[in-house]
Amino acid sequence: MDGHTARHAQVSLIYEGVNISRYIAPFLISFTYTDNAKDKADGISLTLEDRGRLWCADWFPTKGDKIRASIVVHNWEAESRTESLPCGTFEVDPLFERSGQVETSDLEFLSGLCRDYGIAVKVTDTQLVCYDEEEYEAHSSVGELSSEPSRCQRPAKSRPIP
Repeated sequence: MDGHTARHAQVSLIYEGVNISRYIAPFLISFTYTDNAKDKADGISLTLEDRGRLWCADWFPTKGDKIRASIVVHNWEAESRTESLPCGTFEVDPLFERSGQVETSDLEFLSGLCRDYGIAVKVTDTQLVCYDEEEYEAHSSVGELSSEPSRCQRPAKSRPIP
């Protein structure tokens, strides 16, 4: 190694006055900044990985929250030189509006959307059923089946699942 550091870029994000850049970096899949010439506001778009479901719970942004974004480049024009391109301050818009279906079945696509919102999905008797799995599991069972006929228990009265 020659002791030189490769040039690289990173995104600086200030969310509601707090620098979240280092916290969001491991989840950032893509960042897009659009600098419109006229008739439209500039914009940013973030795509985040959410296998841990942080963004559907505690970290879920609220519409109207403010984000100040900059693109920071290191060693771009010269060794040990850092420059910043301020993109501006933006408000959080409605989320998940750009979900797209690419090379997936309808069920895979819908399952992914439901998972993003913390909802379970299943297909039963030609119907698509979306439900809160935690709430569903909290209800008592309506009956049990066993391979031994004497052990089968049927509820005295059927009831719809709320």
